[in-house]
Amino acid sequence: MSGNGSESAESGSESADKASAVRAGSEHGIWSWPRELNSGRALSSVGGTPIAILGGFSLTNAISAAREVDGGLWRELSIIFFGVAVTFFIAALLFIIIATAYASSPSERLDWAPEARQDKQKLETLRKFQYQDEWLLDNYSFRIELATIAGIVGTLAGLTCLLIAAYDNWSTRIIAIVMAATVIFVTMAYFRWPQWLFPGPSNWPGELSEIEDEQWEVMQKD
Repeated sequence: MSGNGSESAESGSESADKASAVRAGSEHGIWSWPRELNSGRALSSVGGTPIAILGGFSLTNAISAAREVDGGLWRELSIIFFGVAVTFFIAALLFIIIATAYASSPSERLDWAPEARQDKQKLETLRKFQYQDEWLLDNYSFRIELATIAGIVGTLAGLTCLLIAAYDNWSTRIIAIVMAATVIFVTMAYFRWPQWLFPGPSNWPGELSEIEDEQWEVMQKD
């Protein structure tokens, strides 16, 4: 009796998991998609060239600072910051290369496997792969953003230290303050704070009204 009870409990929990999965699928549609639909496009457009340019800029300045004899502690700090920036920019480039492999859209998957439009089992397989890739893309996008912000902060800090080491005067100190403010601004942009400066979807003041029957009919015709 106890064996039958445990088996029925297991089957009940399994069917409950399947039911929750079905509910999740019906809520989110066939495909898993991010709130920001252009995130993959932003990854490919911002990804390679700007980060590579910033990394090369930091590496060039680190080498230039290392060749200098004067400058003392500020020169040493600039080399450290530029070196850290180069490391994070290289990491961001590697993350971008890996993430790009998982950035295929659902339409591209169906182009490669058109039989999935008629074969439900094949569509389920594509759907599983797409859910996995979307999860991986989200994780790598987080790493790319974090590494890029760290690289930008390192570059700005290194440039500030390099300017102070080369020209210790009032104008340089003003530039250093501006650079420090830029570092704070970049950090605030990463955390999307404050929201009045970096608003998100939750700050939208409007409300969505339900779709009228007439609108639904027009959409179906389109």
